[in-house]
Formats: sequence, C-alpha cells, structure tokens
Amino acid sequence: MRVCHFVASTGLGRGDAFVDLVNVLAEDMEIFLLCPKGSRFLLSLSDRITVLEYSSANTRLNPFLLLELYGLLRRVKPDIVHTHFAKATEIYHLLHRFVGVCHVATKHNPRKGKIFNRIEHVIAVSKGVAESISHPVEVIYNGIRPVTVARNAGNDIFRICAVGRLDKIKGLDTLIREVATLPFDYLLEIAGDGEERLPLQELIGSLNLQEKVKLLGFRTDIPQILADSDLQVISSLSEGFSLAMVEGIFYSELLISTDVAGANEILDKRLIISGRHIADKIIDIYADYQSYKNIFAETKKEFVKKLDIECTSKLYADCYKNYL
Repeated sequence: MRVCHFVASTGLGRGDAFVDLVNVLAEDMEIFLLCPKGSRFLLSLSDRITVLEYSSANTRLNPFLLLELYGLLRRVKPDIVHTHFAKATEIYHLLHRFVGVCHVATKHNPRKGKIFNRIEHVIAVSKGVAESISHPVEVIYNGIRPVTVARNAGNDIFRICAVGRLDKIKGLDTLIREVATLPFDYLLEIAGDGEERLPLQELIGSLNLQEKVKLLGFRTDIPQILADSDLQVISSLSEGFSLAMVEGIFYSELLISTDVAGANEILDKRLIISGRHIADKIIDIYADYQSYKNIFAETKKEFVKKLDIECTSKLYADCYKNYL
C-alpha cells in the first residue's frame, strides 16, 4: 500500500502529531510525506519515508500550488492521500476530482474546519473532536513512541511543569496567575516557545514571580522534564488530544488538566480542574499528594499501551484497508 500524508504547514518543531505515526507506518507500507519546503519536522522523519517538498506559495487557492501538488501526486501514484489539519484537507479536496485518489483526513482539534463535514473518510483524534463533525467518523487517539527515562530524585520544592507552545489557547497566563496564589513553596517550569513568550514574561515580572516561574523555551528533553516534576498541569482552553497529555501518561508522576477534549475522556474526573480554579486543585493535591498519585497510576495502567504509537498505527492501517 502506498500512502501519501499531506501537511500544509512547516510544523511546530516538536509535538507534531503525525511524525511518530508516519515513522511507524513506514515500517509496513510505502509512505510519502508531502509538505512545504524546509518544514521543521523533516529531521525527525524515518529514512524509510520519501519526502515530497513543494515550493509554491502556500495558499489554498494558489493555482501554481495546485499544479505543483497535482504533478507530485501523479508522479508517486499513491493509493491513499491522508491529509492532516484543515488547510491540507481543503487543498486536497480541490484536487481530489482531478487526482482521483482516496482521501482520508485527520481532524486534530474541535475548533475549526468545516471542510471535514464534506470529507467521507475522517479520523478524529478524540471523541470531543468527533462531535465537531456533522457525520460519523472514526476516533483514534494520538500516540507516541515512548523512551526510557529515569526520574532524578531529591526535589527540594514542589515542582510543577507545563508543556506546549506559548499560545493564548494554552491558558498559560491563567496558570501563572493561579500559581501566584499558592500558599507553599513551588517552582513552575513552562517548556515551549511561541508568540506569547513576551506577554508571559511581562506577566511573570508584574507578579514578581521571576524566582518561581521559569520559561524554559523550546526543549528536546521533555520526557526528562516531566519525569523530574511532581505535577504536570494542562491549562488549555481547548484541545483535540494533547500530545503533552500523552507524554504525561508515560513520564509524569501526576497530571491534571482543565476540562478539554481528550483529557476528559481518559483522566479520572478527580484529575480534571473545575472551571479555571487551578490553584484550588493544586492545593488539594499538595495536601494529599500520594492519593492523587495513586489515582493517576490507574490511568497510566489503563492507557499506557493504548497510547503507544505501535497500537495507534495499527488502527490507522486498519482504516486504510477498510476505506480502500
């Protein structure tokens, strides 16, 4: 089977949900990846994957882009074109009638993408995302290929971490304001980069939290950061199925989240934050840490195999066979 994955963005450099998936799928089928020239995730791809980079201006209705993509797809003759996110899905939907190759699309978040209502074969990364689509779709949770990490013991203070791009949708400003009210000593480390870095840095300064809240920037050692923390917090306003949450299932001692898609499907309700009352939940956890840790251990036990990319890739391969 020949499958061409199409991503119409240069990626985030970390946390690109499709990278581990295509790497594992390439072990059992012929995989092509169609993407903009110079995409950030290219160095993370398996040598088994044939990369098809395009150079035309990356806009949906650019006729030169459509012609370039048409030529690339006609050259490799895939059995399936699998698009990720709304932009690539819209572009290939325009080309589909001319290319005539089965279209599979993955919707990664519940917020946007009416185009998915017009695609027959859609895979949603959570039940919450599936509810944003007007017809029945498959649900396959995101997975990762875990690595072995040893926790460094001996924290002097309560270490809290958050992982993700610095974007307003991640609710990190609220998290910073909430931890400012904690009545015990702590260190909050935020791993990630993005356009909200300066506003968050200014917020930290205005609250005099320079010694308590650290912006770590882009990091490649996320598993170790999670393993060394006492608590991981997801403070997002919206999610599809957070890869930071999946990483937390494998590496974190304890994870709590706001009531967003994905988290409210796999975490025990006692690990879901009520509203935006993050500090209240952290205070409860600090007072009864071992009990909450035991609750999270049950989630780990249930989902650690299900969220391994080996399991996820098999579900995708089954969908491909059914669609064909």
